[in-house]
Amino acid sequence: MGDFRYRAKDRSGMIVEGILEAGSRAEAVAKLTENGLYPVFLRPYRKGVLSKNVSIGVLNPVKLRDVVVFSRQFAVMLKAGLPVADALRVLVDQTENPKLANIISEMRRRVEEGETLSDTLMRYPRVFSNLYVTMVRAGEAGGMLDASLERLATYLEKELALRRKVASAMFYPVVLITVSVSVIVLLLTFVIPRFVVVLKGLNVPLPVITQRVLAFQHFFDEYKWLIAISVLAIVVLLYVLSKLPSLKLFFDRMKLRTPIIGALRRKVVVARFSRTLGALVGAGVPLLDVLEIVARISGNEVIAQAVMSARTRVREGQALGESLELTEVFPLMVTKMITVGETTGNVEEMAMKVADFFDEEVETKVAALSAALEPLLIIIVGSIVGFIALSMFLPLFNLIGGLATR
Repeated sequence: MGDFRYRAKDRSGMIVEGILEAGSRAEAVAKLTENGLYPVFLRPYRKGVLSKNVSIGVLNPVKLRDVVVFSRQFAVMLKAGLPVADALRVLVDQTENPKLANIISEMRRRVEEGETLSDTLMRYPRVFSNLYVTMVRAGEAGGMLDASLERLATYLEKELALRRKVASAMFYPVVLITVSVSVIVLLLTFVIPRFVVVLKGLNVPLPVITQRVLAFQHFFDEYKWLIAISVLAIVVLLYVLSKLPSLKLFFDRMKLRTPIIGALRRKVVVARFSRTLGALVGAGVPLLDVLEIVARISGNEVIAQAVMSARTRVREGQALGESLELTEVFPLMVTKMITVGETTGNVEEMAMKVADFFDEEVETKVAALSAALEPLLIIIVGSIVGFIALSMFLPLFNLIGGLATR
């Protein structure tokens, strides 16, 4: 048995697309005919399989930035009137990433053989997401492929900018914490043991804080490898547990409720939801399909379940804004703006305005978070290092004070 990608006409003449499981091409045709469909395109399809000479490697992956540049250039060429195959031929030479250039070359060959661009994109799910393929297919169906690619380029540019904002918020604290832990480990491993030798040689009484630090240093020296392995095991265990379907909802809920970071994460998720909703609606994708795609790429199980719950209500005839509000997950401002968009017939514009608003909120939150974390981490690390240094020098101060009184 295998999968076949098909495009067929139903009895009313409407075009239907999908994937069908069958043992052979003849069996696939028979199944379609039995269901009242007349195939106009039928080809074996294996999800996620790349061409033999095209692979996406870890050392040289296709990054989001590469896809952004490709989409923008592709849209410009199509808008200028260039055929799809000719535009792809030009893009092969203009693309800096050799992996993506190989993929584009393979895409051009398939398009010239008669395959649609959206079907070709489906062969590379690690490069072109389901959202990307859906918007391209909608553009092909409506004869507005250049407009769809332009929307995609804008969407991906803003998504890339959002990722960079979040990365910049995390970069400084991570670096500072890493340096701080390294300094403390250095003190416990190399500096304190040398002070211990000096203090034992002087035979001076040790203050309580010095005794506590030396006891901790002895424990660390005895079990440092066990500590390192335990920390690594905990991190790996938490990561594995967070990926389990039964626990993913719990971990994703905790991510949204974490103090400070949770609020930032919620804004990021809402911004991504709103932008994806606006982009897909603007491309002419049916609303139920839009909500399914949005749920799939939300990146958070809490949001995904809320969107799918809203989708069920929309399918039953309820308005989108009201359906989202009943989930009690999205901010009231989001649901009210979408309701206004439904009333005025401009959901795309309202969703994009919401996304832009939360983008600015993320930027403001990132700046505030960086400004607050920097002095806080410096104070904490300085206090720890200062405490260790004081505990080592205090016996020497007492010895010097005792000599001075003699």
